[in-house]
Amino acid sequence: NVVFAAYTAPEAANVGDKIEVWLAWWLRGLPPAGMDYHFTVQLLDETHALLAQDDHAGFPSDYWQTGDLVLSCFVIEIPPDLPTDTYRLRAGMYSYPDIAVVPAVDPAGSPIDDGITLTTIVVHSPPSP
Repeated sequence: NVVFAAYTAPEAANVGDKIEVWLAWWLRGLPPAGMDYHFTVQLLDETHALLAQDDHAGFPSDYWQTGDLVLSCFVIEIPPDLPTDTYRLRAGMYSYPDIAVVPAVDPAGSPIDDGITLTTIVVHSPPSP
């Protein structure tokens, strides 16, 4: 019952930068009683290895109301040793504290993945002084 509605993220960054990724998510319905959900934004390389991430709840699921539109900011620190390359930014959701992934589903409700790719970001090494 959560729809990722929009996002914003930079197209490029330098190693060591902290970037902001904003997610807009819409609540189509209420979560099951007693369930708490957290969101994650992850920086991945071409082998799907996790390089950096930021996770948080946004606000407790007990307060969610059908129809809410929520904006959440995630701060990703680009590791200082990354080579210049293009990396993927992904978003996902999981129940907490058991850390059970909530699958991304297609419009028919069939699971398609464990998250969604938002965009790619080019990471540069700053020029040597």
